[in-house]
Amino acid sequence: VEAIEYPRTIAELSAETIVLLTPRVASEPTGRLWEINQASGGLISKLISDNVWTGAAGKVLELHFVAGLKASSLILVGMGELAKITAASAFQAAAAGAKAAASRKRSTVAFTADNLPETFHLQ
Repeated sequence: VEAIEYPRTIAELSAETIVLLTPRVASEPTGRLWEINQASGGLISKLISDNVWTGAAGKVLELHFVAGLKASSLILVGMGELAKITAASAFQAAAAGAKAAASRKRSTVAFTADNLPETFHLQ
């Protein structure tokens, strides 16, 4: 395992695959999803409006060659309603992301989470 220094934006991250844990999205992307949306020319907004991505707990969506990202693949993992995210549910989401990433050989994988509650603490 090699540590990767995180750049200022997720779009600049140079891992082969990015796994992004994200809470349910109401209407417009925020946080790292917003960064990806900006870099990709609105892809995330399109996925949300077409009801392809909601961030529902347990949902996993892998996207390849997203415009504006250095990474060749992006794995979105839903964590469900923000107010209901716990350490256990975050762990389950990370495990789902790891399982998706392990589905094929990858040189580097970066994990990140989006918009976790300020009161959220891993115990």
